[in-house]
Amino acid sequence: MNFDKKMVSIVLLAVLLALVFLFFLLTNNGTANVTTAPDGATVYVDGRKKSEAPLKVKRLKLGDHTFVAKKDGFLDSTVTVKIKRGKNDVKLELSPTISAKLPYRGDNFYIDYSKDDKGNPKYKITLFAIINRPSQHDSYIAQLKTYKKQALDWLKSNNIDVEKSQLEYLPPIAKNL
Repeated sequence: MNFDKKMVSIVLLAVLLALVFLFFLLTNNGTANVTTAPDGATVYVDGRKKSEAPLKVKRLKLGDHTFVAKKDGFLDSTVTVKIKRGKNDVKLELSPTISAKLPYRGDNFYIDYSKDDKGNPKYKITLFAIINRPSQHDSYIAQLKTYKKQALDWLKSNNIDVEKSQLEYLPPIAKNL
C-alpha cells in the first residue's frame, strides 16, 4: 500500500510538472496582428510566407522577428519587431515603385516604363527639344542635353540606377549626348 501512495504521488507530480511546462510553453509567446498599407500584401515572418494582410500570426516566440510585406507595384517593406507576450501590432507601409508613377510627363520630357522579354525594367525617355531651322542645331543639341539631364535626375530621385537600367531615347541622337 505504501508503494501505491508513492507511485500515485510521483505520477501526480509528473502530471503537475507537465502542466506547468505546457502552461509555460503556451504563454511564452505572442501574437502579431499584421496590417499593411495598402491591404493585400503578402507577409513573410522570418523568411517564411504566411498569408495576405491583414492577418494574425500566433505563437511567435518572444524576441525579435523580421516581417516583410510584398506586393506587385510596390517596394518591399521590412520591419523587425520585438514580440512580447500577448498581442503585438505590426504595421508595414509599402511605397509605390517607379512603375506606379509612370508614365510621367515633365515640362521637357516624357518617361514611360515597360519590361523586356526577361522581365527587366526598360525606360523610354522622350525629350521635347525643338528645332525649326538648320541654324538652330547647336541650341537643339544643348536643349537635348539639358532635358536628358532633367529626365535622368528625375529617375535618380526615384531610386533608379540609370547606369544599370535599359534606357531608350527619342530622338535617338540623345543616347550619345
